[in-house]
Amino acid sequence: VMACEILTMRTDQGPFLPNVLIGTIGESCIVPALRLTLAVVQNGHEELRGEVVRSGMLIPLGDILQNALSSGDRYTFSAALAIFRFCGPYATVGLVDSGSFASLKNAIRTMSCVLAISENANDPNEKRTNILNSLKLESLETMEALSSNDSLQSSISNDALPALAELLNSEKEEVVCFALKTIQKLISIPSSAAAVANTGIVASLIQLLQGNIAENVQEVAFDVLHTVALSKSGDLNIIVRLLSCGTVEAIATLLGSATASLHVTEIGLDILLLVMTLSDPSVTSSLHPSAKEGMLQQLRDAFVGQDQFVRALAATMLGAEKTRIVDNTLIPLSDNGNRYPFSPLYGHPLPVNETRSVGAVGHQYKAIQILFKLSSLMCCETREHHKEDFTNAFLLKKIRGSSPISAIACCTFLDVLNDEKNGICVPTNVVDKELYFEEHLPLVRVFLLEGLSACLDESLSSDETKDMAEVIISTFRIPQLCLVFCQSHTLAPEAFDLLQNVVLPLPIETLGNMLLEDKSTLIALFGLVTGKNGHESNREYVNQKMALLLGNLAKAGLLPNAIERLDLRKHAIAALSAAILINGNEDSTIDDDEESLPRICIESLATILSNENDEIEMSELESRTMADAIGKSLSTTVLNRFFVQANLETTMESIDHSIDRAAIFTSAE
Repeated sequence: VMACEILTMRTDQGPFLPNVLIGTIGESCIVPALRLTLAVVQNGHEELRGEVVRSGMLIPLGDILQNALSSGDRYTFSAALAIFRFCGPYATVGLVDSGSFASLKNAIRTMSCVLAISENANDPNEKRTNILNSLKLESLETMEALSSNDSLQSSISNDALPALAELLNSEKEEVVCFALKTIQKLISIPSSAAAVANTGIVASLIQLLQGNIAENVQEVAFDVLHTVALSKSGDLNIIVRLLSCGTVEAIATLLGSATASLHVTEIGLDILLLVMTLSDPSVTSSLHPSAKEGMLQQLRDAFVGQDQFVRALAATMLGAEKTRIVDNTLIPLSDNGNRYPFSPLYGHPLPVNETRSVGAVGHQYKAIQILFKLSSLMCCETREHHKEDFTNAFLLKKIRGSSPISAIACCTFLDVLNDEKNGICVPTNVVDKELYFEEHLPLVRVFLLEGLSACLDESLSSDETKDMAEVIISTFRIPQLCLVFCQSHTLAPEAFDLLQNVVLPLPIETLGNMLLEDKSTLIALFGLVTGKNGHESNREYVNQKMALLLGNLAKAGLLPNAIERLDLRKHAIAALSAAILINGNEDSTIDDDEESLPRICIESLATILSNENDEIEMSELESRTMADAIGKSLSTTVLNRFFVQANLETTMESIDHSIDRAAIFTSAE
């Protein structure tokens, strides 16, 4: 306390110590006064340092610092720097005279000059090099302390920013750390963040992140990069700069290594999402198509070989969608206590923030958004090698026995994309949303359907994974999914291939349990039988396959019970009646080919209309409906069969025809 009073004591000429520093009582007292001041502010508390600032102590210190540098007075320079370092943060506008701020700004300019001095690696004078390094380090430490004072940040940004950015390329970690922390504080001001972005700092930060640096330095570097990137998030130039400097490769490699902290992960995902807006027309609308395609090509190339990152995204998605998957265990929809554990072949998911505030968008969702953008980007048909690289990573192609877990990943991803209104991946921008529904969403769904078909086909062909595959088909309602997608023009071919190759070969009882459990699924099946499918090139074949499925369900006795339980008798009669004539007209006859669409449908109708005594039973309305739809075709068919039989009996009188006659009367028609 006494020392403080001495330092701030006022005389007739003003505060005592500032007068000593300007040589009022002799230049020989300047250095002792500096030494005394440094001792007090270094060991004193914050209030004391503020009192020293208010005494005007800093006013002469700026000139002392500059003169010491010019004369090579190392001790005076270091002592003055230290006093600025301890006291500068407490210089408050309104409580400190303008002279103190002028001195602080003068000191900032002096330190900036020191930081800008280039080092000569070939300088034979090692002592001179060491002194310069020490001066730079002290200047950096002081600059970092002063940057915490909001009133000085603008001056530091204007005078020291280029030198600070250049120091990020230093091989000395301590230098880099101080420079980063200073820049981190400066970019809290929007104008400073924009200025930092224009210094070429992005390339230095990426080079830094690609090196072997301490975790605390890494986090600060990411913070700076994140702030710089988002400060100009609408600026296409900064996005292109991030891409060209290797940002994508650096972040993807780090996040895929499973060594990144939660904070770094969240920041890294934000930056990647920003760079990947290059695929959004709202961001690149001003570009020529060839220029845009060039950047997208560069973005694709950046993700080539990032298998671990792709798997980390997939693992994060599997962890986020916990409705059916918990701790690498698949829980079937019909939960009978069985659990189906699977190996975590995708590796570690990205770290989770369990304390995230309600309503905030978790980085798990950001990871899924990136996975979707990456899928649509890499699966473009014009870049087959990119698709192959991504497919190998996402479907674990190079890992033996991975088909069940890869199928689960495809199913989970398709589930995520089901919500087309408020889904995780649905853009908010109207222009981007249009492209999403027209191109990106169908493209990714096609990729997932193809992958799912291949993985399930492989799983079903192995005794070790067959049971697991059937559980996946049931749990994720694959048959229902196929029926819905078969109605889409863009997805019908892949959906039908999955249905035909994976689902339909299952036992008819298993299919019945899946397809006949709810009304919407059965209505969709009836729709496909009547031609309501998006398979333009093979529609007749699809109709016939769906009709055959209905016929098999009817023969197994499963279809009539389901129709009665779901109250779909009228719907079934109308759909099957319409299907009989789908490839002909009302004058057509129903042939005897058991594989033909009309034959399958009439047999199914007969089964549905039969009672317990195997007799046809229908209401007046139902009979009128069928008469209007297929009455003429039925009459023509029956009469034709009678005429054929009569002609046969006339020409072959010696043969007993009673069996053939009975067959006519017991036929479905």
